[in-house]
Amino acid sequence: MVAIWTGEEVSIRGSATGFDRIYYSTDAQCTVVSDRADTLAEHVGAQIDHTGLAISLISPVSHPFDQGPLWTGIVPVQPGLMLSIRAGTPPAVIPWWDPPDAHASLSDGAKGVRSAIQESVRDAGAGHDAILADLSGGLDSTTITALGLDLFPRTHFVALTAGDLGQNRDQMWAEQAARHLRPGEHIMLGGADLPLVYSDTLDLGAETDHPSPALATRSTIRSIAAIGRTAGATTHLTGHGGDHMFYGMPTLLRDSVWRRPRGSLRKINAYRHMLGWPLHEIIRQLLCRQTYAECIKDYDRQSPVRKDRIPILRWTTPPTLPPWISNHGRDLIAEYVVSPTTDLSPMSRRPGAHAELDTIRQGAQLARAISQISFAHGLELQAPFFDDRVLTATLTLDAEARVDPWSYKAPLKLAMVDILPHATLTRTSKDEGSLELELGIRENRSDIRDLLEDSHLANLGIIDADILHHALETEMHPALSDSGLTTTICTESWLRGRILTTGMDQP
Repeated sequence: MVAIWTGEEVSIRGSATGFDRIYYSTDAQCTVVSDRADTLAEHVGAQIDHTGLAISLISPVSHPFDQGPLWTGIVPVQPGLMLSIRAGTPPAVIPWWDPPDAHASLSDGAKGVRSAIQESVRDAGAGHDAILADLSGGLDSTTITALGLDLFPRTHFVALTAGDLGQNRDQMWAEQAARHLRPGEHIMLGGADLPLVYSDTLDLGAETDHPSPALATRSTIRSIAAIGRTAGATTHLTGHGGDHMFYGMPTLLRDSVWRRPRGSLRKINAYRHMLGWPLHEIIRQLLCRQTYAECIKDYDRQSPVRKDRIPILRWTTPPTLPPWISNHGRDLIAEYVVSPTTDLSPMSRRPGAHAELDTIRQGAQLARAISQISFAHGLELQAPFFDDRVLTATLTLDAEARVDPWSYKAPLKLAMVDILPHATLTRTSKDEGSLELELGIRENRSDIRDLLEDSHLANLGIIDADILHHALETEMHPALSDSGLTTTICTESWLRGRILTTGMDQP
């Protein structure tokens, strides 16, 4: 949070990425501001808003749903805007950041990207005698570790490689990177050394100021914080944000397809074959002339195309609602969408630019929740890629050039070409965690049932308990592998934790 006082005016803002947020509440006497919504809610006596709980069940919670009213009377300030307070006048929310003009080629802009990441890592690690850094073997975490070792040669640097479950190759890549980078200490964890997803579901807490999917991995975050403290570390540097900044969303091709049709359509066709996009759906999306507001109001329309085969060429990926959300829960979300106080303006006039910025802010919000959980268990966590300097430097690069189906994260590789191990630069794959999710559900099914047996969300009428319980009792129910189960568990757990730890009445 940054606050500037000029004598007559106080300006307060978070970050443009959304990793740092601000919230405010105003009454007749004063305006109260905080970087945590829950802290502010406890100070002013705000209650949990049912609409915000219903919105938390959506996946993903994209713009404008991320501005939903989770606490009565608590107003979130959208990233890129700042709060201006003058005596005797109501507070005003005004812009302070705009996306830069995307003009630089990858080769010309790589130096600026590198400098931005270096500055961010330098600020994140400064003043710490010992640093814990992720070293998963992927491009993002290896970049942060490499720069940290280069910038802090006298600091005790502990690289952490989390174990796999026998189905991915991250550890092999991490071992190769460690041999090249030579951290002061390298901790290798096996597949059984960290808790599974959904472990300790009944261990309710209130570490985050909003329901977040990060709560599904609370036990893992807590365990890593303990490892870092034992190693003497006082901060934890992660590679969160690398995917969001450097992958290059295909949606950006929507912005260039009419200006540069040949190159854009060639890349879209490549994604079509790689990801199984149906041609008719690609054409439909490219020809669609919906405004952003119309697209959001159409949020609950089910696509006939499989979710993993839907092209990403429109303003936003249609959010998913869990099948057990009740009619009342749907009504709360629908009323929010049409409310005159809900801002249905896009963050850019171009669909691709809006979608990219929205995705970055979703990722920053998740990383922010992970940081809050880690901090609650004694270790500061920082995500240098979600620094505003990195955001601005990346968005300065030509948007179409950043989207390359044949090259993995080309902007980051160019920026780090003489810093990263050669093996890391040549890696073109990324492991995914579907197995971990499946095992987490299987091993913790009993605790999940117990958590949701007498659901507060069901008691509030936001979800249908009968539909949810039927899904939980069906061994291979398709909804159990979807994100709807995660959002439901995390929202229920967060709500119960709030009630228990703050002593507030059930909303």
